[in-house]
Amino acid sequence: MMERNKVVFDDHEFEIAMVTYNRAGFVKEWIEHCYPSVRERNIKLSIYDSSTDDFTERYIQEFNEKQNAHIEYNRIDSEIEIGYKPMLPLLKSDSEYVWVSGDSRYHDFEVLDDKVFRHVKEDVDYMVLHIINNAENDGKIYEELNEFLTDCFVSMTCIGLSIYKTELFAPLKQDKELMELCNRKYRKNYAFGWIGYFLEMFQLKQNRKALFTAAPIIEIQPDKKIQSWFRRFYKCWCEDLCELMDNLPDSYESASRVPKETWGHMNFDSIDYICKVRKFGDLNEDTFNRYMENGMLIKVADQIERIRAFASTPLDRLEECCQREREKESAEFYRLCEYELSKMKDMMEGKNICIYGAGRGGAITKQYFDDNHIRVKCFYDMRADELGQYKGLPVHNPEILDPEKEFIAISLMRYEPSAINTLKKYGIQPDRIGYPAFRG
Repeated sequence: MMERNKVVFDDHEFEIAMVTYNRAGFVKEWIEHCYPSVRERNIKLSIYDSSTDDFTERYIQEFNEKQNAHIEYNRIDSEIEIGYKPMLPLLKSDSEYVWVSGDSRYHDFEVLDDKVFRHVKEDVDYMVLHIINNAENDGKIYEELNEFLTDCFVSMTCIGLSIYKTELFAPLKQDKELMELCNRKYRKNYAFGWIGYFLEMFQLKQNRKALFTAAPIIEIQPDKKIQSWFRRFYKCWCEDLCELMDNLPDSYESASRVPKETWGHMNFDSIDYICKVRKFGDLNEDTFNRYMENGMLIKVADQIERIRAFASTPLDRLEECCQREREKESAEFYRLCEYELSKMKDMMEGKNICIYGAGRGGAITKQYFDDNHIRVKCFYDMRADELGQYKGLPVHNPEILDPEKEFIAISLMRYEPSAINTLKKYGIQPDRIGYPAFRG
């Protein structure tokens, strides 16, 4: 039933299953913020805890006693690969839908009522929440496998942003050979195993429906530094990613494109990101050579020579390498500006020239205009209140732009469809947008 737009579920209709490991503080903060909303919507809450201590278990016991709560606690083997852990609630639950939740972020449940929970009543098979890309497709229902895979895969990779109809996984329980096949393909995939099981089941479903929705996320800040997964970066985002895509059924024809597109969306080829991975120790000459020899690095990365340069640079000289690579990138982006914007001079005629993006790309774009004696009126940036001015020009929020009088040069360096959609929202037509950008 519905009550003032609040979705209240029937018994066994909806469950949040939190997968956690040695983060009792995160679990405590999540429950303090979310449990009242969970309870009033009749959502079952379960905990799947692989901790090596008993702090989370004790906290759940104490909370249940004090609050007369019924949070289900499950202790699981800490040796189980993280990529398989989401499968535990999906195979065990008796709820119609299960949201496999992480422990490090939560949401505003009033927003979820409208953007997520109401779709449970519309019988969708899967829901994935936005985190990195694809915001322009907010609210879209996907039925075609390959469009779904390419648009939504990045969001799928984050444990905690997916809601599943549990009957999708019934074939795994009913067909021993199918379960054994999926286990061989995905059981040992450290980073993304559960995604393989899901995609196998999703392609079997007739009249399938998957929802993509952009629901805001609130991150829980840790009290202490947690060991970074950067130390496993290439194992996860090169080896496991490639093996996942290689093992998918043939119906996923777009799978071969997904690794490189994923790296593009995640900006893994960027100078700052490569430098960080090198600093944490997972990028070195041995790593580089291994993934070049097995062909996986070619499948995921565009900036092979940049990665090679960092892999061979001593740690105490990383800043010098960063500086050299930034100079190369700036020169390349300037050439992109020359190529793309020079073709649009007729469209700029009589318009106020403005730059969208007050960052390094914006500075290079302005330099191009200055070199060609083209006056720039201002920058537009969502951080306008924070920046005020940039490179001697005012920075405004795009909500005040004048679509009749202005030509906008987007200067984000890397191509993002959401930037064009933002400008369209404020009335700018595509023929008044220039977009030099790296598209790898």
